[in-house]
Amino acid sequence: MKNKNKIFLALIFLLPLILFNCSDPVSTDEIDPRLIGEWYFIYNNNSPNPYPETSFTGIQINSDKTINSLGIEINTGKVAEIKYSNKKIIKANEGELIWEYLLGGIGLSTISYNYRFENEKLILSNESGNLTYTKTKLGAQLIEPVTCNFSFEKDSIFYENEKISAYPSAYASKISNLFLLKAEMDHAFLNIWIDDFKGIGSYMILHDKFEFGEFYSDVGIILVSDSSSTGNITITQYDEVNRMCSGTFYFNATMPDNPDSIATVFKEGIFTVPIYN
Repeated sequence: MKNKNKIFLALIFLLPLILFNCSDPVSTDEIDPRLIGEWYFIYNNNSPNPYPETSFTGIQINSDKTINSLGIEINTGKVAEIKYSNKKIIKANEGELIWEYLLGGIGLSTISYNYRFENEKLILSNESGNLTYTKTKLGAQLIEPVTCNFSFEKDSIFYENEKISAYPSAYASKISNLFLLKAEMDHAFLNIWIDDFKGIGSYMILHDKFEFGEFYSDVGIILVSDSSSTGNITITQYDEVNRMCSGTFYFNATMPDNPDSIATVFKEGIFTVPIYN
């Protein structure tokens, strides 16, 4: 009789789980409540070139049928929401997660995933592969903070590196005697190369060793250095042990293949960024 009671009690506890797993937890026009919250994925960069070892990606799934992109607040290492990253959820139940977002230069685009949960992880999969996300929350410190500041003026407009990004948004990399300074801004990027790098010192920015791109909606512009360009980058701190590099730069650049274009002035360039080598 005691064994029968044990079996009966076990069935009482198991029945809700069985019913939950065998039935759709939400109606087709609602969001699966298990999806709601902040999720992140950190992936390793396996490139042989000297780049940041890891990158961060994250999403915040909301009950109002929107998704926000998450990044790392560079100088604190904490999870934060990336501005202007709102996406509209088309479906988020029955094992399908579909959202719509604005892709610059193209218009609205849609991305689809199949989803499932394993060991408290969210697994998203499509033809590109699988991504395994872990639950987190805004303000959680997941990565060590790093000093990462980069700014300049372009034709009297102030630019600075993204303060919330995949981490970090500006850095220097060195392989052999080649040095690259790279930064990502809001809708823009900037790259400076030094071919014969010898550490602290001043260097001319030579032909094809400066690149600036800026993009808004379907309009984009890229400026590069040519034979008429002038510029200089000065490295004032270069510490491979503590992985830190500082300096200043200025530059004049023109539109490529357009001899009539007016030079764009980049000035007051200043940076303190991590080094990867």
